[in-house]
Amino acid sequence: LAATISLIAPAVSLAFLQDGAMLAVALDDRTIQLRNIARGALVRTYSAALGVPGAVAASPDGRRLAFSAGNHTIQIWDVEKNTFLAELPGHLDAIIALTFAPDGKRLASVSRDQTAILWDVDSGRMLRDLSKPANEPLALAFAPGGSVLAVSDAAGGIRYWELANLRDIAYVPTRDQPVSALAYSPDGKWFAVGGEQGLLNLWDVSGKRADRALPQAPDTVHVVAFSPDSKWLVVAGSDASLQLWEVETAQLAQRYEGGNHQTYALALTPDGQQIAAAGADNKLTLWK
Repeated sequence: LAATISLIAPAVSLAFLQDGAMLAVALDDRTIQLRNIARGALVRTYSAALGVPGAVAASPDGRRLAFSAGNHTIQIWDVEKNTFLAELPGHLDAIIALTFAPDGKRLASVSRDQTAILWDVDSGRMLRDLSKPANEPLALAFAPGGSVLAVSDAAGGIRYWELANLRDIAYVPTRDQPVSALAYSPDGKWFAVGGEQGLLNLWDVSGKRADRALPQAPDTVHVVAFSPDSKWLVVAGSDASLQLWEVETAQLAQRYEGGNHQTYALALTPDGQQIAAAGADNKLTLWK
């Protein structure tokens, strides 16, 4: 079953909060909407970055919302209490993506200024500038245990950071196209990588099985997300439909039709029972 909500502008980033009861929507008009999912109603609006689309992320406990704000800063709010908690300055240009670590204590961000930064959420302190010269970072993903952070870039590579000592442990070239989507499976067994020219790969993190290329991907993969049980991979991109892949068999199991043209944003509820997607056509689509 699909439900559609009309938006005032295209959405570029989504995040579920409060066990899926609320959805944060970053719009192309530089605002962040907070919506009640059961009613589809707009609860409140936050002012995001001036002149650029916003980015949003939710803490694992669903209580905190991080989003890009004015002057290339990041704001963190307590959604339940509607209270402002911290502002994180450090980037010099638009923030592209945000993600919380599994423990909720750290936050990673990437920006068009070619920097990637790791933050302490409670203190608002910058823990480490993770940048390396030349390549613009595009996407971020924490491993489930929180021990590793992966950062992909516009040159087609992925850099891995060991977070215990904030050490750069590897740089892996994939191919020459930008890598715009990353996700670890919640069970820690798989790593999904997506990007331009139909790039969609499943990598076995343990190294026990051969890495798999998924051949029917959209021309451009914008975002990937695993189901909470790690059995399914949801893929969104330049197609009008979402793809649902069975992870163990690497088979395309289902397409969700009637969604968005050019889907840029995707989120799953913590129980995996709802999918939210949004794209260039000013629509927010919810599947149950």
